[in-house]
Amino acid sequence: MRKPVILLLAVCLLPALAVGGCAPSPTSGSATGIEVLSTSNRELGGAAAADAAAPPATPSAQEPAASSTAVPPTTSASADPGALISEAKAKSIALNHAKLADADAKQLHIDLERDSGRDIYDIDFYNGNKEYSYNIDAATGEILEFDYDTETSMAPAAIPAVAVSTTPTVIAESRAIAIALQHAGIHESNARMIHMELDHDSGRPLYEGGFYSGDKEYEYDIDAVTGNILSYDHDYED
Repeated sequence: MRKPVILLLAVCLLPALAVGGCAPSPTSGSATGIEVLSTSNRELGGAAAADAAAPPATPSAQEPAASSTAVPPTTSASADPGALISEAKAKSIALNHAKLADADAKQLHIDLERDSGRDIYDIDFYNGNKEYSYNIDAATGEILEFDYDTETSMAPAAIPAVAVSTTPTVIAESRAIAIALQHAGIHESNARMIHMELDHDSGRPLYEGGFYSGDKEYEYDIDAVTGNILSYDHDYED
């Protein structure tokens, strides 16, 4: 009688070993709970496996990763608009134009002035019996105006006696114009409104005149006998 009992136990134990025990009736509450739990575990396990298999998220192209490198502020290099040339440079420009050495300029005076919003060096000096005056742009070093005068102070005894009827020979007006143009370094074709007039100053015949070239006006006083330049000046037209 024991064999049927053993067979019955074997029939019950084999499914239990395969699925964890004898399966209760589908209508029992405990079987339903076990089945729901098994389903939830399988879903969670599948989700975890999917997350593990997915590649790591990368930042969107439209949302670049923030950089911790600080961008240094940019500065624009610009020349100082208020920079001026030195007095020594202005003096050198004037002396080079006058073709004089530093030691040859006497009683030299330099003043920084402002005229019509422009800084100008006003320079005056003497060489022998000649007086030089210069106006130089303090920002660019350009000679804006210059003047050259010959100081004449002869003692009465030094004036030679001349007969009243004697008239000194004077150079031609064309010669005086040529002297002025050559001194200014301007060809006659580049000069306009050329004028020269014979005049007298303290009994001395001289030519007074000038011309225009570009935006500059040139004026000259020329000894009508010797052709020496007594004074000259050039300035920009207003």
